[in-house]
Amino acid sequence: MECILKREKIKELIKNGKIDNALQIIEEDPSSLEEIYSFLHCNDNQLKINCLAVLRNLYLKGKIQITTLIERLENVFSENDKEIISDAFLFFKEISEVYEEEILKMEELKSKKEDDCNNEEDRNDLPNTKRDKIIIFDILKVIEKNEELKKTQIMYAANLDWKTFNRYITYLLNNKFIKKTDGTYILTPKGKLLLGKIREVFELIYPDK
Repeated sequence: MECILKREKIKELIKNGKIDNALQIIEEDPSSLEEIYSFLHCNDNQLKINCLAVLRNLYLKGKIQITTLIERLENVFSENDKEIISDAFLFFKEISEVYEEEILKMEELKSKKEDDCNNEEDRNDLPNTKRDKIIIFDILKVIEKNEELKKTQIMYAANLDWKTFNRYITYLLNNKFIKKTDGTYILTPKGKLLLGKIREVFELIYPDK
């Protein structure tokens, strides 16, 4: 009876968007994570989307392994809800590897929708392609290696043209992965976490490199 009540409480919190409250329960009782996975197979798309937000936070906190996350998400989508759920992957914009394997299909679907957009800049606000993720990785590595570099120096070190570099550095600043101090740039704790996660992914996908 107690388990049923806890399940319903978690479900209600997630459905109503009270992600932090749900996370607190799950962190106190890790076995509750199984409830989240079970909700991913329900018919309530809003609940599914909010569950993705919960999983994103748990992953960034190191509570879920990437292999487990990908395995759990691979079989979530049906033909009827792919378009709706693909939008929810904006929750995972900081986690490049979720777009690999089967999940890449969701991003391809999203890209087709974006092809109808005439504004090229709007289409590239988020890192949705493999190239985007590599560029972000390169910029973060340059900043990690030398936190005394100014904007132009980072651009040359990352081997980017000005327009491309400016878009990505703006994205990293706006999302608080880096911060500007006295004309130079440093990684924030969030940026260090992202860089570490990307390294894990590259080692997983390219173990011999």
